[in-house]
Amino acid sequence: MKIEVVDKSKSEIELVFSEVDHHSVGNLLKDELLKSNNVTFAAYKRDHPLEDKSHLFVRAKSAPEAAVKNATKRISDDLAEFKKSFANALK
Repeated sequence: MKIEVVDKSKSEIELVFSEVDHHSVGNLLKDELLKSNNVTFAAYKRDHPLEDKSHLFVRAKSAPEAAVKNATKRISDDLAEFKKSFANALK
């Protein structure tokens, strides 16, 4: 996966990501970001289905890059818990 910060301000950040399943990553991040009280807007889009680029837009009350980091941490923690629970279910 490649990620590029294409625009950043005090309250907004725009990322472009490629070499990944766009809809899975975009939806997962957007949904997790919108759970935060700090995030006022989160969305993603693909420029074109044949292009390997998606944009993630985040607007936050403060520190949008921290909001993205926190969202990815929560996703990682949730997946680790799922992995553990799944392994236990298979026993």
